[in-house]
Amino acid sequence: MLDKIPAEITTEILRYLLTPDLLQCMLVCRSLTPLAQAAMVNNVSLYFTPNIYAGLKFFRGNYLMAQQVHHADFRIEKDFRDHKLLQSIPSILPNLRSLRLYSRLQYYDIADITITSKCKRTLKELSLRGYGAAYAVKMLQTATFRALRSINVSFHNSHAHPSPLDMLRSMQEPNISKMFIKCLKNIPNLKQLSIKNATLYVCDVEDLHNIAPGLQELTVATKGVPFSEQKLTVGSHIQPLIKLKTLNLAIVPNERDVDELDESVIKWLEYVHHKYIGLTNLRLEIMDPHDSEIHLDRFAFSKTLQSMNMMKRIVRKLENMERIDSQFFPFTRENVALCKGFQLQGVKLWDMHVSIEQQLKNLHASKQADSIKALHLVLSKDDHYTRPNAFKRLLLDYKMKHLKKLDIKIELEQYMSLPYVLPAYLLRYVPTLESFSLDYMEIGDDVLPSFQVESGLRHFKVNLFRARGDLEATNTFFENLFKACPLLESFDIRLSLDIADTFTCLILDLKKYTKHLKDIRLRYDENSTCLLFNDDPKRRGKFWETHTRQVREPFTVEKLIDLRCHGDAKLKIHAYDHLD
Repeated sequence: MLDKIPAEITTEILRYLLTPDLLQCMLVCRSLTPLAQAAMVNNVSLYFTPNIYAGLKFFRGNYLMAQQVHHADFRIEKDFRDHKLLQSIPSILPNLRSLRLYSRLQYYDIADITITSKCKRTLKELSLRGYGAAYAVKMLQTATFRALRSINVSFHNSHAHPSPLDMLRSMQEPNISKMFIKCLKNIPNLKQLSIKNATLYVCDVEDLHNIAPGLQELTVATKGVPFSEQKLTVGSHIQPLIKLKTLNLAIVPNERDVDELDESVIKWLEYVHHKYIGLTNLRLEIMDPHDSEIHLDRFAFSKTLQSMNMMKRIVRKLENMERIDSQFFPFTRENVALCKGFQLQGVKLWDMHVSIEQQLKNLHASKQADSIKALHLVLSKDDHYTRPNAFKRLLLDYKMKHLKKLDIKIELEQYMSLPYVLPAYLLRYVPTLESFSLDYMEIGDDVLPSFQVESGLRHFKVNLFRARGDLEATNTFFENLFKACPLLESFDIRLSLDIADTFTCLILDLKKYTKHLKDIRLRYDENSTCLLFNDDPKRRGKFWETHTRQVREPFTVEKLIDLRCHGDAKLKIHAYDHLD
């Protein structure tokens, strides 16, 4: 088992690996003790679950190492003493830049825990989930955090069978939410704000233009507040947030709002139009009222066709949209005409109400396709695109002059294999492409095409790759790919376990074709990781790889420590402590 690797072995490995030329390494070790020897490393990220006591105790005894810790992520499950220990974070880790805290405790009032003034000079990012909302309010009331640029708060989620204490806390939540908004005045340089699972009215956040005038990105996810009770003050007298560029709104409607959902959403968007006049990226989502936790995932409108009409009304008013999702705004001829004058930088096309091919055709006919740099395709209808010539026609007939990034996602009950000739077509017919991501790819014993071109592709990713038959065709395919992409910088692929060992050796052989490769990530299943080492201290970008499967035993605690060495060097360590 990985958690039984002798500590002395990991010590020897670290002694061998810790050199200034180390680029990236992932290592599984037993304990944190060998890290005390890593005096040269800096910029450490700590992820603790739930044995916080042991972790901070280690850094308390290793002062030089503690000085290099810049990022800490704490998850509090059930240990009472961990809360007490949190009060000593600034003294143990004095140079924290990013702090994340997730508390699931219900019996301890976290509000009286404060981060002392030592932390306010260095902290730039703060993220709090669960019962940490009250803690955020108390902390922000104690001092002015001039260094803080980003704050993310997710309030306590309701449970299926709430306890009396849960009910009491839920009654206090609106007051906590309002107090939190007011406390933001103590963060004068705030750029990014995210509030989720909050019982908030729109009027509660209307004062943001006075509290945080420099805000650039805002995410608000409300829960349980009926549309009918929202007080939306729409009019020219509202002082707008001019600097705000990105707005994410996720709304959970009350059940009695469902019949009038579309009209309610229109009111929200009209409010957005008047309030945020500098907006370039808008994301509106209606969440499932039966979902206990609000998250910014896609959820379909109750009346999709009527929702399209709602989107048309708001698109007519916006003048500077750069990205549009076609799920509720398919690019029909009429809708494309509404976008006249937009400089569309990115579009996400769904194969639902209108085919992807027809939408591309409409965009191309209106010259809107010329400005698109990022294209995201979601295939969810049929297997039309499994035919090799389907994508070839799309790429040739509806060419995008400045396309740099292409993502293809497959939303079907079973994986649909796209033609393996697709990457070859992309490199040949889209010379501007720099990034390509694909959900699933499968290669058999068929005759593979030659790429016949040198491409500027820099990033290649496949979320699941399988090989049918022997690996000869696979070997040929990736050899051609690497030869055609001399500028390739990152290669990320998840493999089926039956070809893991052979494929790893294959990649080792192919690295000779590119001199710019900086990041190779090989994943073998959901619970596996790839170990990457630098095999040549004289030249950056050369790797040798091995892999190991992580077996997660009961009572095993994972601490992922991200140590970045001098320059671009990076060391990642998975440390396992066995708890008795």
